[in-house]
Parts: sequence; C-alpha cells; structure tokens
Amino acid sequence: MLKPTHDNVQHLKLLNTGTCGGMLMNRLKGVQVMLLHMLELLPPPWHNWLYPTSGTEAVCRDQGPHQDGALQNIQNDTGKLATVVAKEHELSAKLIGDLGTHISILKNTPLSITAKTDPYVANQSVACQLMKQALQSTWSTFSEWRNRMDASIRETYNTLERDMSALPPDREWIAFAACEDHLVDPETLLQDPQNISYPSKEDPSIVPVHIGLLERKKRYTCTYREAYYVNA
Repeated sequence: MLKPTHDNVQHLKLLNTGTCGGMLMNRLKGVQVMLLHMLELLPPPWHNWLYPTSGTEAVCRDQGPHQDGALQNIQNDTGKLATVVAKEHELSAKLIGDLGTHISILKNTPLSITAKTDPYVANQSVACQLMKQALQSTWSTFSEWRNRMDASIRETYNTLERDMSALPPDREWIAFAACEDHLVDPETLLQDPQNISYPSKEDPSIVPVHIGLLERKKRYTCTYREAYYVNA
C-alpha cells in the first residue's frame, strides 16, 4: 500500500470542499432528512423493532427501583452507537485515502492498475461507505433524540401526577364556586307542590269525608265497575 502523497491530500480536500464533495455531502444530508421522516412511518414489524416493548425500552418505562438501571442501559446503548459512528468515520477516511492513492497510481503507472485498485471501484466503495456513515450518524442522532424525548415525557407525566395528587379533591369546585355568582345555594329546599300555600287551602269545606276505590253494579248488565270516588 502506497503512502498518501501531497496530491492525495489535495484530492482528499477536494472531496471534502470541492464540487464533487459538496454534491455528495448535499445528497447525504438529503438522505439523512429523508430517513428521519421515514423512521416514524415504518409499518409493523419494523415499527415494533423501532419502538421495542421489551429489553431496555421496557425497563425505561418502569418507574420503580429499576429506573437507575434503565438509564444506565440507555447510556451504554448511546455509547455503543457513538463508537460505531466513530469507526465508520475512520473507515470513510481510510477509503478516501485509498481512493487518492489509486488515482495517483493510475496517473503515474497506468499499467499497474488491477481490479482492486481501479479508481472507479474505489470511488464506489467510498460512496457506499459514506452512505452507511450517514445512516449510522442519523440513527445515532435519532436514538439520542428519542432517549431525551422519552425522559422529558416521563418527567412531565411524573410532575403532573405529583402535582395533581397533592391537590385537595374539592379545590377545583371551591375555586369555581368562588368565581360564579349564579349558582344555587345548596341549602335551598326543593320545590314541592305540597309546600305551596294559597288562600283557603286549609278550609274545612274542601276536606273530603270519604275517598277511595268503589265497585258499583250496573242496573241492566249486572256487571261491576270500579272507580275512584270522593264523598265531600
């Protein structure tokens, strides 16, 4: 393997800052944005893989004594993702350096080019590696964002539950009744027609002597008819 020369370093700078490198990085940014939009739209079973209900995720949802262990698992997983992304960066830098070396060999000794040292093949390897690196970086960013969102939502619900549990059961009603002037006094008696007073209500002439159900026999049909009679 040849050592990178000054031309290789300049070629590496062109890949990073030049037209070709700029176009490639713009495409990679577009892939990152597209992947972030697609991650939330994945159907089952990929959605279950993206949002697991067991393992670390299940432990994270536990608010009991295992919460510290869950946070430790999240930190370990995030650290592993960071390590993977760092390895992908190193591999990308190595492949870009190899590409510059193969181009230098082609310019200096064209007859010594083999299938493995063909610049076209090396460039395809670089493109695939950069795509993989972009996906790993996007996944790492999404994983960190998701962990922060889960922790934030969990803390919000815990705070809400704690504050609501501390409120007295009748606090809301007392506050509402204090601001409302049109509420009926709870001590007010119900409206009962028997309690309504009017003139001559207690006069003895309106009190019946006998009241009740009676059966009377008809004269011609000899049948009995039941009715409610009042004898005043």
